[in-house]
Amino acid sequence: MQYGKRSLGIAIVLFAMAATPAFAQVQATVGGKTIELPAPQAGYTAVPARDDALNRLLDASVTPTNRLIAAWLSDGDLADAERGDIHEMPRHFDAQIMRAIESATVSGDDFATLRPMVEKQMVEQAATIQSQVNAQMHRVDGVASEINDAQTAITMESMTPMPVHASSERAFELSMRSVYARQVGGHADRFTVNASMALVHVHGKVLFLYAYGDENDLQWSRDALHAWVQAVVAANPGPVPTASTLHFDWKRTLGIGAAVALIAGLVALFAFMRKS
Repeated sequence: MQYGKRSLGIAIVLFAMAATPAFAQVQATVGGKTIELPAPQAGYTAVPARDDALNRLLDASVTPTNRLIAAWLSDGDLADAERGDIHEMPRHFDAQIMRAIESATVSGDDFATLRPMVEKQMVEQAATIQSQVNAQMHRVDGVASEINDAQTAITMESMTPMPVHASSERAFELSMRSVYARQVGGHADRFTVNASMALVHVHGKVLFLYAYGDENDLQWSRDALHAWVQAVVAANPGPVPTASTLHFDWKRTLGIGAAVALIAGLVALFAFMRKS
């Protein structure tokens, strides 16, 4: 099902320029360091920064505390959008950085304290996280309403955090299932997002990597994310810093920020109805 005659025009703006080839590596500057980000999987393309309309939608879903480094959509979804068929895109990936620590050097000891803290805050701060996510969704609603050419609203109803399921010196990974109410014009329904997140420590920076899927994609999101984490670590070799330049209460702030970013993430890509 599809909403709005404006979709075709938007798609032409978004994809008139040639897309980055699948599996191309994104090179990003994070706090003065060059980070190499291989594509998460074959058949996924990084959204070009020059696509203003699409970036407006993606940026609306990123919390103000974070910066979107890059987002990857499947080539099929990009092709559909190019034809004017803008629909729900459950499987997608993105990479983010927390603005407050982007310029800081995070030591190995700093990173080691993150795992228990993030796990704990996912549970203890659930109400705070849900409130912040729904506030973020208001930004998404406005942009999605324009693209759908119909009033669009998304509200998070519940979240189920899960324990860390993979961990190493350079990364740890965890998942969350969240349920949303969605209204597009006169159509209302609910949808479930299974998302997996990794905090990855490379070149003294902490990257947030995310893999998103639908109600049946928990294991897919975990497997896809784990393979991507390994590729990112391999693409960014170097020693783990022993000195730290962090100068704020990052333990409290980063944990909640990571959790909110995980749930809000790129839920904007669920602001459309399923492909007919």
